[in-house]
Amino acid sequence: MKAIFFLTHKRLLRFASRFRKKCGERGLLVLLSVGIGIAAAFAAAALHTLVDFLERTGIWLDSSADLWHGRLTWLGVIIFVPFLGIFASFCFQRLFTGARYAKSLSPLILALHRRHTWIQFREIFTHLVSSALAVGAGGSAGLEAPSVLSGAAIGSVGGGVFKLPPQQKMLLIGCGSAAAISAIFNSPIGGVLFAVEVLLPHFSVGELVPMLMASAVATVVSRIIFPSGGVPMVAAAQMWRVSAVPWYFALGGVTALVGVYVVKSNYALSSFLRKKLPGQRKCSHPKTKRPEG
Repeated sequence: MKAIFFLTHKRLLRFASRFRKKCGERGLLVLLSVGIGIAAAFAAAALHTLVDFLERTGIWLDSSADLWHGRLTWLGVIIFVPFLGIFASFCFQRLFTGARYAKSLSPLILALHRRHTWIQFREIFTHLVSSALAVGAGGSAGLEAPSVLSGAAIGSVGGGVFKLPPQQKMLLIGCGSAAAISAIFNSPIGGVLFAVEVLLPHFSVGELVPMLMASAVATVVSRIIFPSGGVPMVAAAQMWRVSAVPWYFALGGVTALVGVYVVKSNYALSSFLRKKLPGQRKCSHPKTKRPEG
């Protein structure tokens, strides 16, 4: 197995070297961005499929309990299933990632600001599976962070396979993140803007081309896999009124306060649990010991 892996890796490096000589460095980056877009689209499709399967299973359990065993059993299923999903997600995280599991985008943003571009291969699927277990069972969580983290891992692994320098690997991480957002939410422009504003604040105009290619390819592949448009979302587009402008400011203030409350309560609860539970250590982003190449 290892012999096949090394032989394939050597052939990929040889192909990349020939392609770089013919089409240049930018051509190779565009080609890699297309491949990363396709991979991110399949990862997003796997996430959507698993969430949908778990959601349908929960609905079936809900209806079965209501019909066969009465209202008390139905209430027990409503309460028990989300806790079961969260517990399964926790066990999966500890089994494959240990205590150093990224629960948000903060470790990724911090790592990119520190020029750390190496992300482990297992993070491609650990975030997808653990988040799908929690969200599909009814847990209160979103799909943005796991999609971005998995896409970033795809970009980092792709850059590592072809032994690209850290700056180009960082660009591929942005391509993977943009493609993941584009595939899961059917929003190619939103994915690129997210990668540029959040993950890669210091970028050049030339770097937009690979990210746009990855995002566009991910959207096309996602629509081929899911002709209905991926994750179903309800959006109402209406003409805005001048009289509603003050309410926009009020809504922004309220949502900002809610965001601060969620973040502070999350850190406070995590700190409390670390102090009360034995053997818990403060989780931080692991410093990579691997060279940047």
